[in-house]
Amino acid sequence: MKKPLFCLFLTLFLNANEINFKDYENLIKPLKANEIASLIEILSTQYLPAKINENLTLNLIKAQNSNVNGYFLIKNITKSRLNTQAKNELCRSDIFTNLLKKGLVFTAHFKESGKENFKLLIGKNFCD
Repeated sequence: MKKPLFCLFLTLFLNANEINFKDYENLIKPLKANEIASLIEILSTQYLPAKINENLTLNLIKAQNSNVNGYFLIKNITKSRLNTQAKNELCRSDIFTNLLKKGLVFTAHFKESGKENFKLLIGKNFCD
């Protein structure tokens, strides 16, 4: 599983192929956290559902105030493994850490066999 949450929170719903990350930083700089969350939700609809790999599919992104909720279907993935990979990938991204500093909170909801197994909360102190 390579960069699953990075793909979730950046590439998929910000469409990195059409514009570079510096342009995104300039675009979101004047926005409040709740405005960015809404923008993420709106932009994500054209890319979802998105199969990240054979074990992880992102089905839906919903914004609620400054919280961005991602809803995943999983197979054979542990919370510990996802948490470690998220820290390794996301915390190296300047744009992502800037989103956290602006007050965005990302909550990933992981569901297997029709029921929610666990959540992963990614907030301001996640990368400390």
